[in-house]
Amino acid sequence: MEYNESVLIIMILMLSGRIQARIDPRLQQEAEKIITQFGYTTSKLVTVIYSYIVKTKELPIRIEKIPNALTLQSMRNIEGKMKLKKFKNGKKALQSLGLI
Repeated sequence: MEYNESVLIIMILMLSGRIQARIDPRLQQEAEKIITQFGYTTSKLVTVIYSYIVKTKELPIRIEKIPNALTLQSMRNIEGKMKLKKFKNGKKALQSLGLI
């Protein structure tokens, strides 16, 4: 499909949103090498990811090591309500449970 000059100018003006993020320069360089190997630019990949989020109302990845909002709220709700025992080490904890 061919576009005339005025259509291209309109398309460029439509893509005027800007994102700025602070990131470790080494991480950025490593990621950009990989992104390029997949044939994307950083801008194009961000556009693809944002489009996915809007379409599915979900993130395209799972971040399981970080508690989500529901888990955080649950943790806050039980905080202070439970009487937790403290142990000097793991062996003592296992002994208290009768596991060793």
